Amino acid sequence: MTISSRALAATAALLSLALVAPAQASTSSGVHVTNVAPNNAGALVFYVDAPRTGLPACAAGGSALAWTVNTNTVAGQVLASALFTALSTGMLVDIGGTGACDVYPNAESAGYIAVRKP
Repeated sequence: MTISSRALAATAALLSLALVAPAQASTSSGVHVTNVAPNNAGALVFYVDAPRTGLPACAAGGSALAWTVNTNTVAGQVLASALFTALSTGMLVDIGGTGACDVYPNAESAGYIAVRKP
């Protein structure tokens, strides 16, 4: 393989990586938290009362009502606190996803949770 054919092969490989579609993050706005289910591994799965928009491919086999939070991190503990507040008070939440199902299979991880009055 010559240097120019190696460069061409490397360029083609890099170009194919650039053409891969990015993960799509979903959102839920003005929904109520209906269930919060933490487990002993630090994964917290929670459900809302309306499906989200833009379900990422990794969550296609799961529920459009389910989200996850990693409570092993400080950021995840803050998000969990917001969830328990919303669940106990009945306040509305706005949720933005990360586009990844990295905490629990088939459920997108929440990137932010905003608690607000109806």
